[in-house]
Amino acid sequence: MAEEGRLIQSLESRVLDLPPSCVEFCPAYPSYFVVGTYSLQTESTEGAGNDDSDDDGQTSQTRKPQNRNGSIVAFRLTDSRVTHVQTIPQPSALLDLRFNPHEGSRDIFAVVSSTATLAVFQLCPDDDEQQPLKHLHTMDITAMSRNDKITSSAASGKGEILFLSFAWHPVRADMLALTTNTGHVYLVHLPAFDGSGGGWRLEPEPVITHSLETWCVALSNVPEAPESLQQPGAGETETESAPVIRVYSGGDDSALCFRTCHWDGEGAVDSGALPLAVDRRGHDAGVTAILPLLWQDGDNELVVTGSYDEHIRLFEVPVLGRMKKRTELSLGGGVWRLKLIDLDRSPGQNYSWRARILASCMHAGARVVELQTVEGGEYEFRVLARFEEHKSMNYGSDFQPGWKDKDKLSIVSTSFYDKLLCLWEFAGNGAAAGGGGEAIMARIQEALKVVHSPYSPNQARQEAQAFLEDVKTLDEAPSHGFTLAFNKPQEPIVRHYGLSLLEHALRRKWEDYSSEHRGYLRQWILQLAETISPDDPGYLRNKIAQLWVELAKRDWVAGWMDMDELLVRLWQGSDLPVHKHFVLQILETLSDEIFNGDDNVVALREGALSKACVEIFTPAAILIEAFPNRQHGPEVRFESDGWLTRVTQLINGWLNGALGQSEEATVCVVKALNVLNSIAPWAIPKALNDVGCRDVMCRCLAAPSVPVQKAALEALHSLYSRSSFTEDEFVDLVIPMYGEVMVDLYRRLFEWSVVDPEDIDDDKYTFAKKFSEMLHSLGNYLDRRFSAIPPQTNIRAFMQLLLLVAQSQSLVVSIPILLTFTRLLTHRVLGPAVAEMPIIGDLLELCSARLIRYESFPEDSTDPVYVLLCEDTDTIPERHAFLGNYRRYCCSVIESIVQLKLSDAFSHLLSRTERALSTLYDGQPPLNPANYSKTSFPVLTVDGCATVIEAALKGYDKWKTSRNRTPEEKEQAAAIEAFFENWCGQLLEMKFEDPLIRKRILQLLVSFSTRALDSKPAVMLRVLEHILMTWPALQPEHRLYNDAIRDLQNESTVELQRLASKMPDPLLDVYEQLEAKVQELIASGTLDEKRQVAYQSFLFIIIHRATRIDPGLRLTKLSAFVEPVKDQWRNESLKQALSSYGGFCELVGLDKAQKYLAQRRVHEIADWGSAELDAEGLALQAELEQRQSTLPLRVTKAFLTYSVERIEKNSPPYQVSCTLWQDGFQLILPELLKFLSYAHASHNPASWSLLPPEMQPIVGRLMSDRFWQAGISEGSKDDFYARVMGKKNTVEGFASTIRSTVRFVRETCYAIIYCMSRLDTQFYGFLELPEPLANALFVDSSYLSSHQVIHLLTLARYLVDNCPVELRDHFVPPILATCFNHMDAKISSEWEKLGQRETVQAAGDELTEEMKAESILRQLTYSAVLMVADVLDPVRVASPANASDGAEDAAPGGVKYPPFRKFCLMNTKIAVPLLVFCQHAIRMHDGRCCGIVLRIFRSIIPEFVPSELANMPKDPSHTAPLDDFPIPWETAREIMEFISTDVMQAAIASLHDPYFVDLQKDLGSLIAQIMANYSRLTPAPRNTLSLLPSLKAEDIDRTIRLVSQPGLHPRQQRALVLDLLEDVKGVRISELGKIKSGGTRPGSSRGGKKSARSKMAQEFMTPSDGHQAGGHGVRNKTPDLEGMAGLFDEAS
Repeated sequence: MAEEGRLIQSLESRVLDLPPSCVEFCPAYPSYFVVGTYSLQTESTEGAGNDDSDDDGQTSQTRKPQNRNGSIVAFRLTDSRVTHVQTIPQPSALLDLRFNPHEGSRDIFAVVSSTATLAVFQLCPDDDEQQPLKHLHTMDITAMSRNDKITSSAASGKGEILFLSFAWHPVRADMLALTTNTGHVYLVHLPAFDGSGGGWRLEPEPVITHSLETWCVALSNVPEAPESLQQPGAGETETESAPVIRVYSGGDDSALCFRTCHWDGEGAVDSGALPLAVDRRGHDAGVTAILPLLWQDGDNELVVTGSYDEHIRLFEVPVLGRMKKRTELSLGGGVWRLKLIDLDRSPGQNYSWRARILASCMHAGARVVELQTVEGGEYEFRVLARFEEHKSMNYGSDFQPGWKDKDKLSIVSTSFYDKLLCLWEFAGNGAAAGGGGEAIMARIQEALKVVHSPYSPNQARQEAQAFLEDVKTLDEAPSHGFTLAFNKPQEPIVRHYGLSLLEHALRRKWEDYSSEHRGYLRQWILQLAETISPDDPGYLRNKIAQLWVELAKRDWVAGWMDMDELLVRLWQGSDLPVHKHFVLQILETLSDEIFNGDDNVVALREGALSKACVEIFTPAAILIEAFPNRQHGPEVRFESDGWLTRVTQLINGWLNGALGQSEEATVCVVKALNVLNSIAPWAIPKALNDVGCRDVMCRCLAAPSVPVQKAALEALHSLYSRSSFTEDEFVDLVIPMYGEVMVDLYRRLFEWSVVDPEDIDDDKYTFAKKFSEMLHSLGNYLDRRFSAIPPQTNIRAFMQLLLLVAQSQSLVVSIPILLTFTRLLTHRVLGPAVAEMPIIGDLLELCSARLIRYESFPEDSTDPVYVLLCEDTDTIPERHAFLGNYRRYCCSVIESIVQLKLSDAFSHLLSRTERALSTLYDGQPPLNPANYSKTSFPVLTVDGCATVIEAALKGYDKWKTSRNRTPEEKEQAAAIEAFFENWCGQLLEMKFEDPLIRKRILQLLVSFSTRALDSKPAVMLRVLEHILMTWPALQPEHRLYNDAIRDLQNESTVELQRLASKMPDPLLDVYEQLEAKVQELIASGTLDEKRQVAYQSFLFIIIHRATRIDPGLRLTKLSAFVEPVKDQWRNESLKQALSSYGGFCELVGLDKAQKYLAQRRVHEIADWGSAELDAEGLALQAELEQRQSTLPLRVTKAFLTYSVERIEKNSPPYQVSCTLWQDGFQLILPELLKFLSYAHASHNPASWSLLPPEMQPIVGRLMSDRFWQAGISEGSKDDFYARVMGKKNTVEGFASTIRSTVRFVRETCYAIIYCMSRLDTQFYGFLELPEPLANALFVDSSYLSSHQVIHLLTLARYLVDNCPVELRDHFVPPILATCFNHMDAKISSEWEKLGQRETVQAAGDELTEEMKAESILRQLTYSAVLMVADVLDPVRVASPANASDGAEDAAPGGVKYPPFRKFCLMNTKIAVPLLVFCQHAIRMHDGRCCGIVLRIFRSIIPEFVPSELANMPKDPSHTAPLDDFPIPWETAREIMEFISTDVMQAAIASLHDPYFVDLQKDLGSLIAQIMANYSRLTPAPRNTLSLLPSLKAEDIDRTIRLVSQPGLHPRQQRALVLDLLEDVKGVRISELGKIKSGGTRPGSSRGGKKSARSKMAQEFMTPSDGHQAGGHGVRNKTPDLEGMAGLFDEAS
């Protein structure tokens, strides 16, 4: 029954100084109420007025005089806020306080006390608002009674006398009754309140006596006694009757008594006229409250009582006879006080009358109860409302008079031990009772059951979820939320939902709330915080802490100034770990949100919040010392020590055993360390040192608790990831970490953290990874702050520790230390010192051993390094990226050691390689071509050794070039080179059968020849002879072995050309012999075209690059190579063939291929790979391959490539190239563009006119390349190639040959065009070239596949980059405009197709192909976006052709040109297609590309604003005035309108799309920048926002006004926009943590690793040489346009 009625939340609560025992509003001044308090000094009490009894009302056997005091406290209640007015201390504890109810005296109140005194006060706010309380008179029992029996009762064994309660007479203003702890009820006459106390008289005899304490008394004047029983008083006539007084009392003896008395005109009382009536059976415990209703049922008076037995009861009290109990109801707690709210005598629909009562129910809180008549003349109690926020005895409650005017009751209730005073409201019309609120609560709980039940139907669950979401929009949602969350008997899921309602109100409606509503929210959250307990689930406590933080972000340092005080009181108010943990959770979250978060609210208040955070965390003395002149803001600090001190002391207490070792205490300490981890990056270093943070972190590292160790490590890592320590701070905080004690601790911790690769302990392994990163940070300080290290610091032990960690079997643990060594060894002073330490040899050996290619290990390898590597990486590309970084660091270490210890390092490395080569097949099976493996252990071993030596040679190169060598060093270099020469000679003598080993040895020998031994041509000539004389023969019967031989052959030609490029002069000396040898080989007829061209190129390079040759002779010899090439292009039959697409097909054999396909009716064959070719097909296939060699493409590409590759402009080789090809381009280009156009047209089904119409759809299938893609394709790359080669003689193989033919033409044309562009005006100077070139490149490009288009874009980027500035105007616009018109259409259509495919379920091979298609599309989109970034991004790296590209470009004649970016923006022909593509890219589901495009837009937005109106500074990369080249206003206005509408709409749409949740900040920044820059110039931004139905016009205007303010930080602009568009966002940034990333690497025992990695670890998993947005790498090398870079390997 006690759970009936609506649960009400407080509007405000506060903690008083002393426990409150009574409270009452003033009838004369309804906005004031007075509280009486009771404090027991020596012993705790169980209840106000019950000092000597326990909770059951049983009297103590031993009574001791106790010291008590109290106070009278006046408050004012206005606008639902309570304000303290005045406090008057009292020498005694107060047990009851009541205002006089009579007109003229209603500002008078009396109090009774623990020393048996009655005091009268007056409330006079009209006289003094600050101190309205006025003491009138106090009189004790002795002075009032003059009765020896009363005053001597204490001496008779009954102890001290206390006045427990009193009551004013309802009619007579000068009468009251009071009760004592001795069981008596006395009547008191107070004729005057003037302060004199004159005439105050206590009747000498008690009216009623109980056997135990008398807890309550009440007076009434009805009903009158029957006439037969009335007695005339003194001085009365027979016709006059004395006033009747009825006295009710209740005692701890469970008795309810009443007596009717007569009061004469002189104040005398006759209490013996009628007998005492006693009821001892109506209550099961002491009677504690009596409320006469002053209402009769017939001749009987109705009286309501309360009792310790938790029941409220209604009695009928006759004039004579036994009292009769009519009804009762349990209220859940002892009913201590009853106050009548109203009595409605008018009949209602279901009752003849009703009364409403406010009940103070001790430990159950307060209740609003209704008493009414029901059918049959019976009575019924009903609970209308419950208030249960009190966690102690609720002894006093009262409501504000005049409530009917507002139709709601403002109620103040108090509780004793927690000293809590609460303000709450109850609807006076009764709507709170069982109305809509109760119904919604019931529906919420039912909906939650449906949502969380596994048995609920989907539709029911969806409907329930929709209802729960709708509840959040209700105005009453926060109230409902508090009700649910505060009611602890509720299920946790119900309480959690209640908290979510409060969270929604905070996040989404805070700005709309009035200060009153905000106050309600604040008080509710504070009450939830104050009432947490260990029984609450942890996630609920954390949720409440998060609500506290959400409130702080909005209200702290604004309307909420005492947050720190409240936190301190929570911290100090309990020793339970749960309360400490709760406060720590708040502190950690608050720090994270303010200093590391991305919350829009924080961004807008960042300054105030961050300053306040520093204030409350830092000890006051340190803050003053650090910032003596700081500006004082609002006072937010409560005490001087600060949270840094409190948190550190807590951890120290745990370490010292003061907190015990319970699990709860340990969890609390872990949370404390998490707080230190959060504040370490921003706290004042001196504060961290002075309070002992570093010491406790280090001590916790050695704690006997893994969670504590891990938390301490995280905190230390955060601390030492800082890089801004002053010298003193560095000495105080960092230097101690290198001490012997700490290093010994590190060593023990690391040895403990070592894991078994076959049985990984996650806790230990996680610790080891973070531990390595922390040591990396400490090691980096040696490099950064070396000069500040005290001389006496010994770092040898620390360096030995670093080596130990670097040697870890886990590469992820090892790599941070490896990176540290790369820095230490390159330090000017520290590097040589480290090189002299004993660790250097072990470090060199470690890096050498780790250069083996682990990615090539077999999948079932049990090598511990490989096993852990697989455990740490999710995908093969990720593994490759990580190993690439690891090898790079190893090579860097080897280079540095070689520079520092030249002779010793090479002696070790070359000896190590010798041993490896001489024992290569020890324990390994001999080479067998039949089961050949490209990743055998011998192959990997040789590759690793070669990589080590190549790294060492780089170090040697640096050693030679980094100093002016002394004679001793010259001798050392000579000795080293002699050693190299001898070692290379031995290597040449070694015989290896494995082609890949021979290939690697060859690469190594060429490296020695061209680098370390470049001054000894004899070695190079021996290597050259080795290449020419040891050409391996193919073995087609063993496919893999044959492929390895091909690799060796190809590498041999590459190394030949490398020798020619690096050492042309020594080769010139033997040129005639070389030329004769090449002619001999060509004449033999054994060379295919490719090898023949390679040998000719070798001779060409020697002549082209030699420095000791006569220029005329050079040109003559080079012309002998080039003129035959030109002659091929002059051939009339070639020109005739290229005059039409049909002629092209005849030239390359595609006409025959079409006829054959039609003849075989291949469109009817489902599986081409199973259809074998007939003899005609095989012959045609061979013919197609042979015809490629008859084209002039390969040889043209070869000689052009070596004419421009790796040469500087204006160098002699470059000049001779220009002369050599001067008349060739105009001859080649027309036919070359036809080749290219026809190659592209071959992808258009309409071009295949020899196929019948029904067969043309197969063209797409025919021209789609097959390729293997890492991480997506099934099986290994070798398996893929085996499948391809196995189908060579099938229809699929025939299709592959067709594709190969077209691809050869297409990509060779790309390469030739690129090489031509390297010769500047020789190429770009053709004024008629741009349009035909653009058409040839792009007209049919839409028919190319996505990965084919990537090649085309690569070429387009080079063409644009290499264009000379003076020729841009005529060349670049057609190229870029045509390119992006077609690219936009192509890429947009492919994304649309992808979206359509995603709606269809695919399986097996189809799914694999879709995944590959999506991956390629993303690569294509990225390539296009990077091209735009090159063009428009202000941080663009200048191309080699335009190295001066910056603020201005200067042509040779001194004419200035706009920078390329500005050139494009000024030209609408270029700008429009680029920007339209970028607009579309914002909506493409590729986060990387979208992010780049958003940055591009943000960089160009200010360019279109007139400089005098620009709101934001130009990009810092602009180093010259941009106004020298202003964008025409018409152009600027057109683009500005486009950005303000189309681009802005795309950004808003992506903001709404959950896919782009990671880019919400960037999208918000773009929208904010558009609004800030363009809103003053055009209404378009506002109009675009106005299209959103959820936005109000005033909100839009307000946001535009705010973001347009000059000087506003971009982060604040973004916050304003994201706040405006809160309802538009698909997923809130705050919900990011709820989105889980799926995917598990096959074979891994755990899930995805990326989300659990640190930032550093993730960087190690990222390729170091990948493209960066907006820039590109060096491009002076001919691009490899015949294959895909990165993940792709084409087969056909």
